[in-house]
Order: sequence, then structure tokens, then C-alpha cells
Amino acid sequence: MDVAARAVRRRGAVAIVAILLMVSACGDDDDGAGDASPAPSDTSSDVSSDGDEPADDGPSDAARAEVPDPCGLLATSDLVDATGLPFADGEFNRDLSNENQSICDWISEDPFATAQVLVTPFGDSFETQRASVEAAFDEPTVDLDLAEAAYRTQEGSLVAMQAGGLFVQVSYLPPGPGDVGDITVGLAGVVLSNLAG
Repeated sequence: MDVAARAVRRRGAVAIVAILLMVSACGDDDDGAGDASPAPSDTSSDVSSDGDEPADDGPSDAARAEVPDPCGLLATSDLVDATGLPFADGEFNRDLSNENQSICDWISEDPFATAQVLVTPFGDSFETQRASVEAAFDEPTVDLDLAEAAYRTQEGSLVAMQAGGLFVQVSYLPPGPGDVGDITVGLAGVVLSNLAG
């Protein structure tokens, strides 16, 4: 029963982090409500093909096509080697993925742990993303060779990066408490290497 409760709590934590980043990546509401942070740069035109209505605020088809499959950026063996846990193969998260972001989840059932890679075409939204989580997570800056900028949460369970025009987030929620920054930063380095191809 304790294991099941912990599993539900950790799944919820991953979903909440992904949703928070998804909301901030999507920009401001039309009525101006919300924070004063600028919306990510819009790669679509301001006018639809018929010229009457504004176009969708999401990325252009070209930008979407350039977002790599997040499940291909981290091998299950990388997770097993880094954590020592029996992770299953990554699964594309159809519930949280949309035209603005792609997400892949890995799960270890016993002991329970999760890992996630999130990729959006909004690389220029890095500072907005960072500001949106800064107060809640008290994050420090991280130096990663292949990232233009990166930060991690205080306990190290999340590393977010700006790389190659993309915003990329790698998270690892371990079976128990403690700082996992070295593991998550290492996994982020693998993701960056795979992105650089």
C-alpha cells in the first residue's frame, strides 16, 4: 500500500512539472491575464492563409518537424547504468505531449522511480521557463558543454536546458529522498550528446 501511494505521488509530481512547463511555454492569454513575462517567440505568421483570423500561436509546422523524438534521446541502458534501477523502455506520453511539446517517460516499478525527457521548439523561452520555476525550486545554474544555458532544481531531480533552438528538460525522481543532481546532470549530458548527433 505504501509503495502504491508513493507511485501515485511520484507520477503526479512528474505530470505537474510537465504541465507547469507546458503552460509557461504556451505563452500569455489573449486577455493579458497571468504574469508579465513575455511569451515565447512565435514562429508562425500573424495572419491565417485567408487573411481574416490570427494564426495559431504555436510553432510552425517546420518548427514541429525539427523537434526530435524524446524517446530517442535517452536509452534505457543509460538510465539503468546511471541509477542501478531496472527501468523499462521509454514510452511516448500521449496525454501530455501536444503540438508544443513532446514527452517520453521511463518507469522502474520495483523500486519505483521515474525519468522523463521533455522537448519543445521554444528554445528562446529558456529564461521565461527559468523564471517560472525559480521561486519554487531555488535552482542553481549548471554548466553543460553542449547547452547554451542550463539550470537544475535544488535537489537535482530536474535539469532544464537551451540547446540548438530547443528547450529540453530531463527529470529523474528516485525511489527515496536525497540529492540526485549528479545523476540527472549526467543524463542531461547524454541527451545533449544525442541531440548533437
